[in-house]
Amino acid sequence: MVEIDGILFETMLPVQTIQVPQPGEYVPFYFGVHIINQSLISYRFNLPGFFPEIFNSSGQQVQASANSNARRRMTNQDIPLIDPGERATFWTTVGLSWVSQSCFRLSGYISYGAVWSTSNLELGTYHLQLAYRNHSPQYTTPLYTGTTYTTVEICDFWVGTVNTPLVKFCLVQS
Repeated sequence: MVEIDGILFETMLPVQTIQVPQPGEYVPFYFGVHIINQSLISYRFNLPGFFPEIFNSSGQQVQASANSNARRRMTNQDIPLIDPGERATFWTTVGLSWVSQSCFRLSGYISYGAVWSTSNLELGTYHLQLAYRNHSPQYTTPLYTGTTYTTVEICDFWVGTVNTPLVKFCLVQS
């Protein structure tokens, strides 16, 4: 875990050995962030704003892209208020697919409808961390309330930058 301003952040990756798929197959798995508020202040976090970063065994960041052709609106579940002493975990589902004989693509949805992917993974060892950057304690945004969108001002966001601890994972042949 890493601690900033009394907030603990942990990278969650339950499966750390991932068998690569055969052509035409897709191997789903998930990762996430666990947040513990040990400060004396309640904070909100824009959970879909945690951006995955992958590093190869040499410590070089693997190039990734994020593209969006559709947007989804923010909901209350995306921006929990975490009171002092409370915790929250946010999971993202991603998938590994076959690109060529020794090349695989990791992709999934991040943020509000964006597709994140990296297409140049090979068998081997990698590290995952999640990057979060927020520069404003409040936002005015459309919030989906279950049946309609309402424009609201939302306060109490944690302001700061964090990179969660690196977690090792391996891509292996079955």
